[in-house]
Amino acid sequence: MPSVSLSESGDSIKASGPFFRSVPFQILVACGVSFTAPGMWDALGGLGAGGAAEPYAVSAANALVYGLFAVVCVAAGAINNRIGLKYGLALGAIGYPLYGAGLYTNNVSANTWFMLFGSALCGISAGFFWAAEAAIIIGYPSPGDRAFYLAVWQTAKALGPIVGGSINLGLNANRKTTGAVSSTTYIVFIVIMCLGLPVALCLSPAHKVWRKDGTRIVTERAATWAGEFKAVGKLFASRRILLLLPAFFISYFYNGFMSTWLTTYFTSYALVFFWQFGGQAFQQFLYWLVGQYATDLSNLSHLTGILRGVEALGQTVAWAMQSEGGANHFVSIGLNFGITVLCIFPTWIVLSELEGSHEVRVTEEISSKDNDVVA
Repeated sequence: MPSVSLSESGDSIKASGPFFRSVPFQILVACGVSFTAPGMWDALGGLGAGGAAEPYAVSAANALVYGLFAVVCVAAGAINNRIGLKYGLALGAIGYPLYGAGLYTNNVSANTWFMLFGSALCGISAGFFWAAEAAIIIGYPSPGDRAFYLAVWQTAKALGPIVGGSINLGLNANRKTTGAVSSTTYIVFIVIMCLGLPVALCLSPAHKVWRKDGTRIVTERAATWAGEFKAVGKLFASRRILLLLPAFFISYFYNGFMSTWLTTYFTSYALVFFWQFGGQAFQQFLYWLVGQYATDLSNLSHLTGILRGVEALGQTVAWAMQSEGGANHFVSIGLNFGITVLCIFPTWIVLSELEGSHEVRVTEEISSKDNDVVA
């Protein structure tokens, strides 16, 4: 039998309370960690293969990161339900500074083993982070506020590469060669990444968070660890998730070949002018879509773990294809285009079924009951 948390009890929840228990503060915490950890990760990626002069070893390291990440992230959806999203977020923030340190040692001494070691730890750690982060952003706000907070979150994520690009431009503007950035650039990024852990520990548990409309955050977790993993497996094999797998896989695939291509043919300070929209917009759509089908925070944690895990699998393939010198970028471009076209129809099927889905009706009924209790 599932274990129902206090947030599902009949007690009403006040529509006010300390600010540090409010939804905006929880989103601020998640966005703060997103900016300092994966935001700086994206900024390093925006340097072109981590800012290295020779991108292929870094591409191999990134393939290792995402390979471990793909496995851990799917399992992390279940694990985070048991240990709590706060500690899942904190565990996830630990690995990013180690990844940055690995890139730094590779930059100053061509030390490949520590770069791969840091990448492995980051891949394990980030699986917990990405599963927890998405569950917080989608699950903590009321259903009517989710789109707004998704936009806030994506803005915070985008600020990482923007600030990182500005740091890169300021520290490397006088460099005339393509490829590697200065070692000082890495140190600045590592310091910012280290801030993620203390920020993550400021997150409140779901049952202590109040919403402005008085509704509760619905959480229902399995009574045992085995029950959590069984729920993930059942969800992974469901028709809806199987239809969305191609979209999950391809949603961030482009980053592998674009990063290698940019560092091969452009100077480091020119990369600050590389802007993108389509990939982030597609990811935002997928988050919104899985959020609409989720019935409670625990179910949402499973869904986001699967989404990010399969996305990481796509990035593993993308980076592995760029890990050898002389890689043909057009093969990656063709694969990216082909799977993108392939995913359109099955994704449309899932989207078209949204309005009449059982999960949406149940969620609406829960929200209606919560409003009746508060009234």
